[in-house]
Amino acid sequence: MPRRPVAIDLTRLRWGYVGGVESYVRGLLGGFRKIGVHHNIEVIVNSPGDKWLTRHYGVRLRVLRRQRRGDPIYRTVNLGAKWVPRMYRLRDYLYGKARQLERYYRAVHYPLTVIDPAMDAAHIPLVVTMHDIQQEHFPEYFAPDVLHARRTHYRRSAAKAAVILCDSEFVRRDIHECYGVALDKLVTIYPGIDETFVPVRDGALLRSISDRYRLPGGYVFYPATPWAHKNHARLLHALARLPGVHLVLTASSRGLYRQAELMAIGAELGLASRVHWLGHVPLAHMPALYSMAAALVFPSEFEGFGFPILEAMAVGCPVACANVTSLPEIGGDAVVYFDPRSVEEIVEATRAILSNEQLRRSLIARGFARAKLFSWQVAARRTFAVYERLG
Repeated sequence: MPRRPVAIDLTRLRWGYVGGVESYVRGLLGGFRKIGVHHNIEVIVNSPGDKWLTRHYGVRLRVLRRQRRGDPIYRTVNLGAKWVPRMYRLRDYLYGKARQLERYYRAVHYPLTVIDPAMDAAHIPLVVTMHDIQQEHFPEYFAPDVLHARRTHYRRSAAKAAVILCDSEFVRRDIHECYGVALDKLVTIYPGIDETFVPVRDGALLRSISDRYRLPGGYVFYPATPWAHKNHARLLHALARLPGVHLVLTASSRGLYRQAELMAIGAELGLASRVHWLGHVPLAHMPALYSMAAALVFPSEFEGFGFPILEAMAVGCPVACANVTSLPEIGGDAVVYFDPRSVEEIVEATRAILSNEQLRRSLIARGFARAKLFSWQVAARRTFAVYERLG
């Protein structure tokens, strides 16, 4: 009798909306296909419209349930809101989903940090990838309901999981210290780099992308949705002290309300003509944007991993980044570091890269070598080994 497959539950993933977590999911599925184990994987989704996953990654799909924002079960299960009055329907749903997955699969992987509460009653091994526990360090950056939900569901997921996968040693140590999880339950598996991130030397393509986004010449680049921890405000203050330098920013639609606040700060600093907001940019355009940038400046105060650093290095864009959390672990000796709380240090690191050609060449060479250390095939092989160990 053939072994049952492993499930990857993506019912909480909204494609094009969650940045680095989506990069993680895409990279892992692509890695499974590259190493030839995708036939042992099923992906749980909400909608038959996700059939493109089978075309791209070769995985089978199982559509378990459509979930909508207005559904009281959806709100209770995923967002930690108050108990809803239709408790018998909810109880039956939770029990039924756990039994259903036990029947189909030998293990279920939750790559979006939170295990579905329906699985609290399950009797099969559960794997969760916890990308960070930022709320334990910067609670002030979260709305009260979001903070409560994260603290409740993250701790519950850490307790329920048979294995917790971590994007970095920083995250592994952080979960151990904050949640008291045993180190032998925590496994560090570094994500990889998408193979599309290579230097773009096609002049016609670069001109086309530049014209499309009306890019300035020699800009510094920061692709990040403007959450508070991304530290855009200090970057804008640093830009004000770098005459003639332009800043190009990308972001998903989730941060539009903060974008308005940051645009007001930029206007007060006299930067309206030097700050360029591109909004959401297709993945296919990102290598060209890195290739045309004079530098990536990454001042985030908290990262469990930090994909843009790897992407920039793989493309040949020199990097200046914050010296906190996981970032030194990822950047190694291939970037210029600064204290993200110091505008002066952001200015000096950026100026060093823009003005010192020898430093630029050294960073580019070291960046190419560093980026090669991170492979989705290696990540997929190590992740699948965790599944195999569980049953």
